[in-house]
Amino acid sequence: MLKKSNIFKDVKKVHLIGIKGRGMVSLAKLLCDLGLEITGSDTSETYLTDKLLSKLPVRVFEGFNQENITADTDLIVSSVVYYDYLNHLPLLNNPEVNQALKNQLNLYAYPQFLGKLFQESYGIAISGTHGKTSTTALTGLIFEKGGLDPTTICGGEVVKWEAPSRVGKSEFFILEADEYRESFLNYKPEVLVVGSLSYDHPDYFNSFNDYLSAYIKLIEQVKPGCIIFVLGDNPNSLKTVESFDKNKIITYGVSTGMDLTIPERDIFNGFQQFTVQYYGKYVGKFSFPLPGIGYLQNALVSIGIALEKGVHLKAIQSSLKEYLGTRRRFEIKKRTPYVVIDDYAGLPREIETTLKGTREFYPKNTIWAVFQPHTYSRTEALLKDLAESLNYADKVVVLDIYAPPREKEGKVHSLDLIKMLGKKGIYQKTNSEAIDYLQNEVKDNDVIITMGIGEVWPVADALSL
Repeated sequence: MLKKSNIFKDVKKVHLIGIKGRGMVSLAKLLCDLGLEITGSDTSETYLTDKLLSKLPVRVFEGFNQENITADTDLIVSSVVYYDYLNHLPLLNNPEVNQALKNQLNLYAYPQFLGKLFQESYGIAISGTHGKTSTTALTGLIFEKGGLDPTTICGGEVVKWEAPSRVGKSEFFILEADEYRESFLNYKPEVLVVGSLSYDHPDYFNSFNDYLSAYIKLIEQVKPGCIIFVLGDNPNSLKTVESFDKNKIITYGVSTGMDLTIPERDIFNGFQQFTVQYYGKYVGKFSFPLPGIGYLQNALVSIGIALEKGVHLKAIQSSLKEYLGTRRRFEIKKRTPYVVIDDYAGLPREIETTLKGTREFYPKNTIWAVFQPHTYSRTEALLKDLAESLNYADKVVVLDIYAPPREKEGKVHSLDLIKMLGKKGIYQKTNSEAIDYLQNEVKDNDVIITMGIGEVWPVADALSL
């Protein structure tokens, strides 16, 4: 299906600028599966995605240089970190974007390029501040199990696929729709999920109202007849659809009065077990191996999408029960003598939901949160909420703030968070210091959960040896 897209006409070689980004790696895998030659460039820093890239037939250049774009390159796709596609300007003075613009080469930003493919498919867009990756992965796996053979692009590695994306032969395209820099406005879906919303990306959105306005714009541009699922448990999510025809909106959640809901829920033997009702009608009973309300909401909307597209109930049930997850989403890396879990949670609501879910699965254990704040602007804007959410752990190790290329300094420090945590807070500057500290302090049966959007995962890896 994708190979027939007009965007690939006369294209044999593609260069990806900022290839180590999560979405860019997913795109690299997809393009490789389509049989195209791929090169890419990025900084020399170590990323979690390095392992995925090493499995692909891709040449990766360390550092950005205009010579990385060779004469036989037919198409260039850049991360939005390095290309302001709305104003046709390079960001961070990227020399490759500079060259592509100067020489009028065939250049797209990542969301622009995906938008072209998405528009030619039956597009299912998964949006929201929280839960996008898990919902996208689970929906893709359910569709695959149900024989619908979708193309799927996630922002993380799907364990079962050992990849963040897959190329299908059907018309279905399931996409994680990122809101950063309003990237998701490149997509006009047939099915849209508006998941849990809370303020994020303060380096781009000046206020929470600006942030919510981006979602309203997305809803305004969906295709006629679009099925829109909105998380009714989240008042912010409901605000985005206040002015739209309620007959086109399907609410989902664990609260009463939802169109798609969970009347009964229990924890048993490492699974959440729950029943589902859709418009008051009993659907069935399900088992799901990830804890907490957040993951349950992700599973619920995946069930709803599958029901709308006619996937057989048994395929949905088995997909949920057999779900192996995605990397860095409550990924259990060690079970004895102590438990080690790695999770991507970096925002207050994610942290709170993840720690509450951990407590449900491990009610009598001491829970250590090892947290790396991500970006100075985000940490400054959310400092109080971060402290409150981390208090759901028994002990909290805080690392230095992770600074990506777009934001190398700020007005806040991890010690500001430590002060707000009081006696629970333990400052460790680096991953190696945190590893040494935890190896001496952690007791048998303790639960360690590393959390953060940046590069805290090596702590979990080291403690899992």
